[in-house]
Amino acid sequence: MDDNVVSLFNKRLAGHDALKTALTLLRTDGTEENYSWNDYRNKATYVTEWLKSHDVKRGDFVAIIPLNLPESFFAMMGIILAGAVPVPINVQLLKEPGLVDLKRILDDCKPKLVLTNEFLYAFLPKIELCIIGGIIGNTQIHPPHYLYCPVPSQNDLLILPYTSGTSQLKGAMLTHKNV
Repeated sequence: MDDNVVSLFNKRLAGHDALKTALTLLRTDGTEENYSWNDYRNKATYVTEWLKSHDVKRGDFVAIIPLNLPESFFAMMGIILAGAVPVPINVQLLKEPGLVDLKRILDDCKPKLVLTNEFLYAFLPKIELCIIGGIIGNTQIHPPHYLYCPVPSQNDLLILPYTSGTSQLKGAMLTHKNV
């Protein structure tokens, strides 16, 4: 039984599944852009290498302010493959006056990096941790290769989303087994 996200991801890359569609972007003009599991691996691996080159290590928290775009999925998987823990932050928190809840989350989890894209970066001028996104783009890794990714146990922390809680934000520590 596969008991972690990395094993499930690698299983999709085996055999003929690697060429099947993993993700489809539906554009506002009605066109579609399909990404295969191979594409997903290439882009996630690029993110993993980029994170490791920025000294992100196993167990580090990496905050990400994802948009509903393929790049956000690639970045999330890249964080996981690096052995780090993604901390997804709801983009709606950027509309909050003073960014109070956003600052609370960052103060609480103390991420090694905060990933966002260029558009959102404009809303974060006072947060020193931000790294402008766009690191994925149309980058291809030739030839596709596999990065050594330590296989996590089912009890390893997979993701740390924050919930509104009853009175204040709370981090929900979800393991591979939980997910």
